[in-house]
Amino acid sequence: MSEGWGLYTEDVFWEVGFLADPRQRLWQLKHALWRAVRLIVDTGIHARGMAFETAVDMLVDRVRLERPSAIGEITRYTTAPTQPSSYQLGRDLIMQTREAYRARLGSNFSLRAFHDRFLRYGSIPVSLIRDDLLGPAPIDGGPAV
Repeated sequence: MSEGWGLYTEDVFWEVGFLADPRQRLWQLKHALWRAVRLIVDTGIHARGMAFETAVDMLVDRVRLERPSAIGEITRYTTAPTQPSSYQLGRDLIMQTREAYRARLGSNFSLRAFHDRFLRYGSIPVSLIRDDLLGPAPIDGGPAV
């Protein structure tokens, strides 16, 4: 939840007009690309046998990190499985929860009220927050938030 919330707020800043400078948007999009590649690299290293150097090359070639920075990042990823992915995954779950909550409340939805209610839960897993706000996700393979 914590990592996801930090990333989620970057999107909210744009939605509500708090950020408007195109240079800031470019910076945000570059980092969004980095986080997307993290999902590939984190999964690749820990579940698909991706070599350390291949992972470094992905950060250098696709995200344009300097090689020493990419080496440092991949070294960190190898010692903390799933932590690098938690930013993007948490952000996506928060956004999905918000949109499902918006759909449920319709015209009564308030972004501020959603944030106030969401943050009252603290840093527990987003799935538990979602279940309390919307009811448990189906376990039969049906649509889930």
